[in-house]
Amino acid sequence: MSGSRRIQKDAKQSFLHGALILAIATGLVKLIGMVYKIPIQNILGQEGSAHFQVAYQIYSVLFALSTAGLPVAISKMVSEAEALGRPQESREVFRVASTLFFVIGVVGSLAMFFGAPVIAVWMNDAGDAVAPIRAIAPAIFFVCIICPFRGYHQGMGNMKPTAMSQIIEVAGKAAFGLLLVHLAVNASFGIDIQASAAILGVSVGTALAAVYMFFVKRPHAPEGRQNHSRRGILSTLLKIALPITIGSAVLNITSLIDTSLVLGRLQSAAGFTEQAAKEVYGAYTWAITFFNFPPGFIIPLSISIIPALSAARTNRNQKLVVSTVRSSLRVTSLLVFPAALGMMVLSNPILTMFYGAHPEGVAIGAPLLSTLAIGIIFVSLVSLTSAILQSLGLVSLPVATMAVGALAKIVCNYVLVGNPSININGAPIGTVLCYALISVLNLLFILRVTRSGARTLSVFIKPLIAALGMAFVARGSYFLFIRFTGNTISLLGAILLGCLCYFVLVLLLRALPKSDLMSIPKGENIAKFLRIK
Repeated sequence: MSGSRRIQKDAKQSFLHGALILAIATGLVKLIGMVYKIPIQNILGQEGSAHFQVAYQIYSVLFALSTAGLPVAISKMVSEAEALGRPQESREVFRVASTLFFVIGVVGSLAMFFGAPVIAVWMNDAGDAVAPIRAIAPAIFFVCIICPFRGYHQGMGNMKPTAMSQIIEVAGKAAFGLLLVHLAVNASFGIDIQASAAILGVSVGTALAAVYMFFVKRPHAPEGRQNHSRRGILSTLLKIALPITIGSAVLNITSLIDTSLVLGRLQSAAGFTEQAAKEVYGAYTWAITFFNFPPGFIIPLSISIIPALSAARTNRNQKLVVSTVRSSLRVTSLLVFPAALGMMVLSNPILTMFYGAHPEGVAIGAPLLSTLAIGIIFVSLVSLTSAILQSLGLVSLPVATMAVGALAKIVCNYVLVGNPSININGAPIGTVLCYALISVLNLLFILRVTRSGARTLSVFIKPLIAALGMAFVARGSYFLFIRFTGNTISLLGAILLGCLCYFVLVLLLRALPKSDLMSIPKGENIAKFLRIK
C-alpha cells in the first residue's frame, strides 16, 4: 500500500473509530436520558412538562451562545496544529479557551438566574417557569468548564474523554433529577417546584462531569517554548467560533421564539385558554422527546468529522475529503432513515407504551410525532452538513442557511398554529420545513465545494429503499400482533421484525460497503461474517 493511500485509510479509520466511540457513548447517554425524561414527564403531567420544557429551552439558547462555536474552533485549531507538528500551540489554544469559557460561564449563569422573572414573562409562562429557569442556571457555568477539555481532546482525535463525561453528566442528571422530583412530589410542593426539582438534576449532572474533566482529563503541557501570541490565538478562536455560535444560536433562539409563539398563538388566535394551551403544548413536548432521540446519534459523526476534514484540508488531500464526506452521509442515512420512518408509522404505539397513563395526551401527541418523525432525517443532516461546511472553512455559510430555515419556521408556525382548525398540529409542520430547507441548501453547497457530483447524493438511495421496506413490515406486523396481545408486546415484536427486515435489505442491497466496515475496529471480521465484499 502506498504512503498516500495508507494515510487516507488511517485518517478515515481515525474518523470512523472516533465516531464509533462517541456513538456507543451516545447510545448509553440517550438510554439513560430516556430513563430520566420519560418518568419525569409522566410525574409532571402535561402542564408540568410544559414548564420543564420552557426552562430547558432557555438553557438551550444560553448553552448554544456559550458553547456552540468555541469547542468546534478548539477542535479545528488543535487538529490543524497537530497536523503541522505544533504541540505547544495546541496546549496554548486550550489555555486561552479555558480562560474565555470561565468568563462566559459566570456571565451566562448569572444572567439566567437573575433574569428568570423577565424571561418567564417573555415565554408566556410568567408565574410557573421562574423557579425551573433558576434551577438550571448553574448548568451553564459547569458546561463552560467542560467544553475546552472536550474540544481539545476531540482535536487530538481522542473521543473517549468526551464520551465518558457525557455518560457521567447524564447519569448524574437522571439519578438526582428523579430523586429530587420524587421528594418534591411527596412533599406536596406546587407544580413549579416539582418541575424545578426535576430540572435541577441537569445542573448536578454537569457539575459532576466538570469535576471529572478538570481533575482527571487535564492536558499535560508539552516540552518546549510557547512562542504563540495569546491575543492571536484568541482572535483566531473567535473568528472561527462566532459564525458557528451565531448559526447554532439562530436555531436555538428560533426554538425559544417558537415555544413562546406556539403558546401565545394557541391562546390569542386558536381560542385556547391558558391552561388548555399549556396542556396541549405539554403533549407536544412528549413528541419532541422522541424526535430528539435519533439525531443524537449523528452528533458523534459531526464531532469526529471536524478534525478529520480539517486535517485533510490542511494537507490538501481532496480525495480524502470527498471520501470522508460520502462515508459520513452514508452512515447518517443508514442510521436515521429507519428511525424516522419507523417512528412515523408506530407513533401511537410508542407514546402509548410510555405515556399510557395519560391517554388524552397520547391522542394529541401521536399525530404530532408522526409529522415530526419526517424531520428526524433533516435535522440529522443539518447537524452533519453544518459540521462538514465548517470543516471546509465555510464557517459562515451554515449561519445563512439556518437563518433561512428559522424564518420559514416562524412564519409557518405563526400562520398554522393560529388557525383554529390546525392549532398545535402546525408546530411540527414548521419544524420539518425548517430543517428540510436548511439540509437541502447545505447539501447543495457541499456538492459545489467538493465537486463530488451526483455520486455523493446516491449514498441515500439504498438506505431509503431498505427503510421503506422496514416501515411496511413494522406497521403490518404491529396490526397483526395487536389482535392477539397488548400494545407493548406488539410494539416490541413489530420493532424486532422491522429491524430484521432492515438488516436483510441492507445486506441484499449492499448499502454498507466493505470500505466503511474496514475503517472500524474488528471491521474485517464483521465484513467476513456478513460476507460483505
